[in-house]
This record gives sequence, C-alpha cells and structure tokens, in this order.
Amino acid sequence: MKSKFPHNIAFISHRSTALMVALPLLLSLTVTACHSNSRASSSSTAPPMSPTSLTAEQMKDCQDKASDWIGNPGSQDPSYLPAQEADICVIQSFNTKNQESTLIARYEASDKEPVWAMSLTPRIAAYRRHDNGMDVQSAQELARDVLNSRTAGYATVSPNGKYLSLVLRPPEVADDSPRPARQTPVVPAEQRTTVVVLDAVSGKPVRTVEIDGLVLGQALTSDSLAVETADAYYPAGKGKGRISVFSLTEPSASPTSFPTSLWLAGSGKSSLLLSSQPPGGSGTSTSTVTQVDLHGKHLATFTDSSGIILGGWVRRNTYLPDEKRFHREVVDTNSGAVYDDDADRVWTHRVPTGPGLVIGQKSSDENGTITFTPQFWLSAADDGHPHTENLEQFSTK
Repeated sequence: MKSKFPHNIAFISHRSTALMVALPLLLSLTVTACHSNSRASSSSTAPPMSPTSLTAEQMKDCQDKASDWIGNPGSQDPSYLPAQEADICVIQSFNTKNQESTLIARYEASDKEPVWAMSLTPRIAAYRRHDNGMDVQSAQELARDVLNSRTAGYATVSPNGKYLSLVLRPPEVADDSPRPARQTPVVPAEQRTTVVVLDAVSGKPVRTVEIDGLVLGQALTSDSLAVETADAYYPAGKGKGRISVFSLTEPSASPTSFPTSLWLAGSGKSSLLLSSQPPGGSGTSTSTVTQVDLHGKHLATFTDSSGIILGGWVRRNTYLPDEKRFHREVVDTNSGAVYDDDADRVWTHRVPTGPGLVIGQKSSDENGTITFTPQFWLSAADDGHPHTENLEQFSTK
C-alpha cells in the first residue's frame, strides 16, 4: 500500500496505555555493513497539533493503567510508560470528529490531571485477537499482538526518558469497500507504516518516518529510533528482516539499515537488543539475546534470557544441575553489571530519569505483611552506578 495516510494530532498544555503462531525460529546472527535504506523515509511535514482534553472516562482509564503497572511492574503492556519525571499513558479513543484515535497524556502524578494531553489519528497499531474477526484489513492486523511489548511494541520510550515513539495503524481497506477488495490477500511487503517520535517532556513531534514492510518491532536508544520490518510475519528466511535506524538529534538525516534474521526486542543507551524469539512472551521460555550497535555490529551475547527490561537490562534464568534449581540474575547491557535476582528483588520502576530498576529485599512479619526495603536504584540514562538518594519513595508495605 503506497498511499499516504493523513495524520491529525491535537495537543494541549495544561494542569488539568503471540504473534500469529509460535514460529520456529532460527538463531542466526546476521550482521553486514550499514547502508542507506531506500525503503524508509522521513515525512516532510510534522503532524498538525491542536488542543484537546480528557474525559472523566479517559482519566479513569489512565488511572487504572497506572494501578495495573504499579501492581504488576513486569507487565509488557506498553500503554503506561516511564519518562523523565512523569509517566506516559497511551490509550485508544475517539477524537472530536468521532474518529478512532490515540490519546497520549503525561502524568507527573497519577492521581492528578495530566500536564498535557494529545489526540493522534490514526490509532496506534495495537490489535487484539478479536479485532474485526475474519475481515482482516491490513498485514499488521493479521500479525495481531506482535507489537504488544513495552520494550519494542507499538509504544515505547527511550532509556533516558526523553522520547516516546508510536507505531500508527497502516492504511486499511475501508469498511464500505466492495467485498472482493476486502478479501484480497494482504501482502506484508507492500504495507507502508508511519512511526511518530515525540518529546516525552513537551509532547511535541521530534521526527515522523514512513517505512515499507510489516513492522515487527521498534526501539529507542538515547538518540535514535530503530524500526524492524520484514516481507513476512517473521524476520528470518523469506521474511528478509531489516532494521532501519533514524537519528533523533538530526531529524533530517537519512536513515541507515542492516539486515537481520533476529527479532528487535529492546535497546540500551546506544545499542539494540535482538532476540531469537519475539518479545512480549510469557516468560516461561528462554532465548538468546544479541547486543549490536546501531550499524548491526555484534557487541555481546546473553544466553538463557527470560526477558528484556525497558532501558537495556536482560533477565537470565540459568539452570544449575548440581543444585537442581534455576539461578536468576539481571544483566545491565549498558554497563555489564550483574545483579543477583535470587538473593535480592530486582523491581522495574520509574526513577527520576525514566526507566529504571530498584534493588532491595522483601520480607514479611508475623502477620504476613510483606515489606519491600530498597537498597539502591538504577537509571537507564547514566553509567549504571547505584543511586541511594531518596530511597524512601520506593518502599512498599
């Protein structure tokens, strides 16, 4: 689909959110020289912006998502994300013209009105299994929940909490189109999708790009956007997976790309994390995670990965045959530091800079009341050194 889809964005500054089948995946690292990507381009104009506001129902929706995220910090739901000094709520909604749209709001306190809110049309590429039944209208919709991941899904934030990136729904066959048109098989290679990067502090657009192929994932480093596309519903073989990289500090710069047979599953400050399995899984299986730079050059390999944490950490779950048990640890791909998840509790949490971890101990008293005592916290934005300031904000009981 080559037609360009119109995007309308509304903004306000005031105080007032398994892939098709389990694919057999081949672990084969593909790294070649970086080259200019003729299948990706930057939009010539930024999306227009105008004021909007939240309804009481939308406010409650965001508050519910905040509660869910606090109660289940390991959730992969990308609809509530940590940014600099605030959280970002991303939900599907309707704009003032009753068009399906995306509502984005920045909350500095979940129990208060957002600092700003923005309505974006079309909707984000968040699909559920029951969407539209048999009348599949785009290749991205057929892929279902491939983008349901906090680290590489339809919405994600950068390790420094400065940027928010959204994958928008690609153009679809209109509901009133003739049946033969709607039943025409979708071709992933012909899909054209728009990705919008926003400043997570101000809400203003930073870069808008259009890219060909089915979007398998996206990730942000501290200064770049990476988008993985393919000609099929998987990156290996006939999928011809490729990762396009766009500068956020030089928005007019041409993108570069490199091929890969792995899944884009996350990112660190200046590197990408590729996995042998698609991100957003149940966490019951393990995979191999490969760290590469923005040109596709191999940096490190992490085996026995049970998940990737927003900001650049990898959870590992290694079986110890002599002890007949699994050993859990978290590896910081930015600094190389390793944290024992057996002795301590490693908890994902928003820190002042955005994505972060809190390391502490969990205990219970004679009444069964569980208390989490933080020892230090980590930021994805710096060199990975432990922080001990303001620890009381992370205590739970």
